[in-house]
Order: sequence, then structure tokens, then C-alpha cells
Amino acid sequence: MPERTITVGTEAPMPKFIIKLALIAAAVISASLNAQTNPLAYTPVDAQYSVALDQIIMVSANPNQLHIYNPISQTDVVVGLPKPPLAVSVSPDGMYAAVGHDALVTYVNLATASIVQTYDVSFTAQIVVLGESWIYVLAAEAVSIDIATGVVTPSNLNSYNITSARLDSPLNSIYAVSGNGLLELNVSTAPLLLSRILLTRRRTRFAARSGFPRMAVRSTMVAVRYSPLPPIQP
Repeated sequence: MPERTITVGTEAPMPKFIIKLALIAAAVISASLNAQTNPLAYTPVDAQYSVALDQIIMVSANPNQLHIYNPISQTDVVVGLPKPPLAVSVSPDGMYAAVGHDALVTYVNLATASIVQTYDVSFTAQIVVLGESWIYVLAAEAVSIDIATGVVTPSNLNSYNITSARLDSPLNSIYAVSGNGLLELNVSTAPLLLSRILLTRRRTRFAARSGFPRMAVRSTMVAVRYSPLPPIQP
């Protein structure tokens, strides 16, 4: 019987980038399947992360508490608060927190898990931003609190109705979303001063609905810094 010869075609090698993408996808799927959910006995009202402590700082109501939570060990150090909390901000060094309440701000030492001081304000502290030496309270009104002396200094922002804000410590600026648009607030002289309006309300709404990230502005250069903007109500 005559011998048959069969020729088998050789497939082209798979590109390396496809192999890498496949490995990354497999790793992401594996991590998702192995991810653990740690239920909490309370509902966080607000939260920020302390890089220095490598822990999540959360506040909750009923009971009124600040939580220093370690997601790895699931330990939770609790600090009792004098009123229901509305917002929390962690200092640039990660060692302190400011908590906003109705007509009150609480200043907390995270290392000792204790209240250092409370400060009275004349309005609801819906938004707080904690700097190195000052606490900035923002909402329909805005004031700066000197942590050392407790002196409350009003600002020129009372007509802007700020709804969200973040501190860029190296730039000595707070970037805030308001009814007038995206604002840059100068804190280099400590008390709040409006530096400039970076985006008008119309452009801010477009950015928010597009999921555009928060921005820190260096001169005319825009740098991505923070999480997506919250929706702005018409």
C-alpha cells in the first residue's frame, strides 16, 4: 500500500500582548471570586482613608460614633461622638479627623482614639475639610476654624452653596463643587478665600454627568486627582 504523507499546518504564535491580557483577566476574575465581604454592624454616613494608619475612618449614627477600622484584621476602634455625624475629613498626615454635625464640629485624635476638642458653628457642618492647622466648614455658609485657638473666621463664600470639596495640601488649595461651578479656594493664608471659578455650573454639570474625575488645577494644566464628581441636581 502506498505510503501517505500528511502535512500539518503550523499556526502563527499568539501575540505576547494577548497572552498578557488573558493572564490579567484571569487574575482579576480570580481576585473577584476570592474577594471577601466583611459585614458591618452599622451604616457608614461618610468615610475617608488614613494612609498613615492604613485604616478606614468612618462615621455612623445611632449610635453616634467614629470608627477606626482595619479591613485586614477587621478590628474596629470606636470613638463616641456628641451628635449625629454628617461628614468626616482626615488630616493630611492621617493622624486626626474632623467630624461635621448640626452646628458643631468635633476634632478627633486618631492615634489615641479620643476627642481633642469641639467647636460651635452657626450652621449645619454638612461638609468639612481638615487641614494641618485649620478646619474648613463648607455648605450654604463657609467658615475657617483655627484648631489651636478655636477662633471661627467667616469667608466670602456664603453665596456659593458648596456641595462637595477636597483639599490638595501641596497646592494649598481646596477644590469644591458649588452651585456656581467648580471652585478653587486658596488656603495658603489659612482662612478660606475664593481664588477662582474653574468651571461654570453648565460645564461642571457636563463633567459630572460624564463621570469626569475631580480635578486639581496647576496653573492652566489640569491633573487628575480624585474620585468621580457626584451628580449635581438641576
